[in-house]
Amino acid sequence: MSYRLADIVRCLEDFAAYDGPWRPLRNETDLLQRRVEELKQREERLDDVLIVTLVGGSGVGKSTLLNALAGDMLAKSSEYRPCTSVPTVYRPPGAEVQFEGWTQVSGSALENLILIDTPDSDTIVKEHREIVIEALKRCDLIMVCGSGEKYLDEATWSLLRPLQGERTMVCVETKASLGETVKDHWLSRMEEHGFTIADYFRVDGRRTLDRKLAGNPVGDDEYDIGRLEHFLAQELDREQVRRIKRSNATGLLSKTVATLDERIVTRKEEIEALNEALDGAGKAVLLETFNMVRDRLFGEPHLWNYALGREVSLRAKGIVGFTIRFVEAIRSLP
Repeated sequence: MSYRLADIVRCLEDFAAYDGPWRPLRNETDLLQRRVEELKQREERLDDVLIVTLVGGSGVGKSTLLNALAGDMLAKSSEYRPCTSVPTVYRPPGAEVQFEGWTQVSGSALENLILIDTPDSDTIVKEHREIVIEALKRCDLIMVCGSGEKYLDEATWSLLRPLQGERTMVCVETKASLGETVKDHWLSRMEEHGFTIADYFRVDGRRTLDRKLAGNPVGDDEYDIGRLEHFLAQELDREQVRRIKRSNATGLLSKTVATLDERIVTRKEEIEALNEALDGAGKAVLLETFNMVRDRLFGEPHLWNYALGREVSLRAKGIVGFTIRFVEAIRSLP
């Protein structure tokens, strides 16, 4: 039997509303409510444009890459110091997505997606890091940007780890040169850290931007820029966009179920041990009660004789009853 995403979300919503006595599930309702809300938002956006976020450390060339893809100076860029404090949102005309307070530039030829240039992920400015987190939360595909000098960036990875399996990721080496590429080492390290990378592109963002601003044709020294532009403009068609969105939602759903399995189902042994302990305690109480009855009641025969005589005397009639009651009365004297 196949289920739609909406059906599964409703099922999780019922779990998230649990207010019963079982503490393990009740402790997870806050997490479930957050995950359900995100899944509902992603379900509503299945037919919307794909949101692509450029993420990376300071100076790796995120803004230059965005400008190169747009062929215009949309975002302020610098190769030597951080210069992005507010995200630049490059969107196609008519795209209805709210990014309050962010710089929005309409006119993108990429009809099926929005590109977002974010502040540096290794920033020490708390507000900037929170902006990156917000952009990652809203995006569908992450372009992890790095250069030969900076690609093993723990500050960036710390933001990406919580999204493993929940977002599609590609790596972009932004300052490719004729020297050795970091591709193999970067991808191997990403794999060691549990990341799944859908594709890898080597580009020279500065050369591409200068070439487009000068109106020159693409050159051989721009490496994978043509393949990257084809990927964004052609491969990410409506069907592929929807597939990525559904894959992300499925990843989030799988992670939610795995979390519940880890935090609740794996406590089965603990629960079974508690049940055994309760059964043992119940049997001990029953045995102690039996021993007390045996020792304190059955151990005093005269009390049973007296009780039996009283019961018979109350129910007996006629001369037999009178005789029994008379004997019982005599026995009751001091």
